Amino acid sequence: MSMFTSMSSTMMTINSYNSYVFPHIFLTDFTTTPVSYGSPRAAQTSVPSITNASGSYISPDGTQYFVANEPNDTVLQYSMSTAFDPSTLAAVSSNDMTAVSRLYGMTMNPDLSKIWTADITSNVLEEFELTVPGDITSVNETPLASIPSTELMATGSNINGMFWNIDGTQMYIVHNAGVSSFPVSTPYDISTDGTPVLQLVTGSGTADIQISQDGFMIWLCWGTDPTKVRHIPLTQAYKLKTAVAAIDADLDFTTDAGNAAAITFFYVEERGEIWILDNGSDAVFVYIAPTVDPFFENVVLLLPFDGIDAATSTTDESDSAHSITFNGTSQIDTAESIWGGSSLLLDGNSDYLEITDSADFFLGSQDFTVEAWLRFNALGAGQFMCSSYENTGNDRAWAWVMDADERVRFGWSSDGSDTLNKYVSDMPAITTGVWYHAAAVKSSGVIIQFWDGVQLTESAGESDAETDIFDSSEPFRVGTIYSNGLVAFFNGHIDDFRLTVGLARYTSDFTPPTAPFPKQ
Repeated sequence: MSMFTSMSSTMMTINSYNSYVFPHIFLTDFTTTPVSYGSPRAAQTSVPSITNASGSYISPDGTQYFVANEPNDTVLQYSMSTAFDPSTLAAVSSNDMTAVSRLYGMTMNPDLSKIWTADITSNVLEEFELTVPGDITSVNETPLASIPSTELMATGSNINGMFWNIDGTQMYIVHNAGVSSFPVSTPYDISTDGTPVLQLVTGSGTADIQISQDGFMIWLCWGTDPTKVRHIPLTQAYKLKTAVAAIDADLDFTTDAGNAAAITFFYVEERGEIWILDNGSDAVFVYIAPTVDPFFENVVLLLPFDGIDAATSTTDESDSAHSITFNGTSQIDTAESIWGGSSLLLDGNSDYLEITDSADFFLGSQDFTVEAWLRFNALGAGQFMCSSYENTGNDRAWAWVMDADERVRFGWSSDGSDTLNKYVSDMPAITTGVWYHAAAVKSSGVIIQFWDGVQLTESAGESDAETDIFDSSEPFRVGTIYSNGLVAFFNGHIDDFRLTVGLARYTSDFTPPTAPFPKQ
């Protein structure tokens, strides 16, 4: 079963019916990459009155927890005196949903004024009002709406769960044929229904699925192995048909839970936590969820520059695992960092990093994103962030630079000998000793640049039209360029350098990253 507290960015899914984890058989052959959740952060070893949870919902403020108990068709209400702290869980009240026969699946709206339940005996979805929002005992058991499953799904039967998108305009129905979207013209009102669309085809008995707040990620409790939570990115928001790959996150419930095949889990997005309710032991376990980049396979270079002070080596955390050579007096420095406790220090006169040429650095006609955190120790002279470029042998590919006039510029060559550039006209004032996030992006053939998440305006009179980018055999360098010798060295610190090829991560203004780039 699956629930979504849309305004609180909280995901909850249920997988407990008859103590089975149902298989999800997709028509697409997903690739998988394993990641790990680690050990639980916190636990509550006894949640009273749970027999076989079949649905759940957590209030947006994290102080109330509602659980559908399938054997006796009851919705249980718990409080948390400390928000999102399972150790403070306490039973408050319950409601025997006498209008429902075999309660399986539930969700609520953010203001807790409505509850939706699935009656799998009558095979209907019902909408009830709470006359006192947030008080489960105030449910008016005369349904506001009752809709047969055949009207909710493009195909299939047997409702196993439901959840709303972020604005309450579409409910997603989990059923035995897959997942259907069910549009409504009035938010959170199933009586104003439209035409359902089958979004995702799975095997019979589909039970668990959830969608992220932005609509670009779904979660599944996967297949015959109940210890797997699978993350699947979408290329179009809320379009489950555009699922492209799967990321296997190993969360071994059996490590702490007594009955791993009968669990409820929900994801608190803004806290980065997975909460597990185990029906076997009636315990709640809170795990720190792994930070996962759904497009990590596109990352060809990832340099977090983590390490001890004065170290002269670092690790490429991308799957390419390039070998990095430090030159001059370049070193890891713990005096400055955007996070992680260290960064790369370059002195501006001889320091740079070098990586042997690789197909990874050939951009060609592809979309790409090159980005890093930059902190300048001096300004007024050209300083290259990175380059794949050698001018004397007509082996120019591309380079990214802060020019002497303190404007970022992305340069490239179409044939190895010409020089083309993208200049900006509205570069903000730059100050030494301050961290800035910078990015250069090619999106659908157009090169755009960003500074602290703000898209910079192209200087049309100076800039060249985009072309494909030449494939240089020159080494890839961080902190300099080869132009009749190594010149224009970067003077300052660089942190969290990332090159993503085949993907434009930013196409308009965005909030700069608030955490280190994921390493998986």
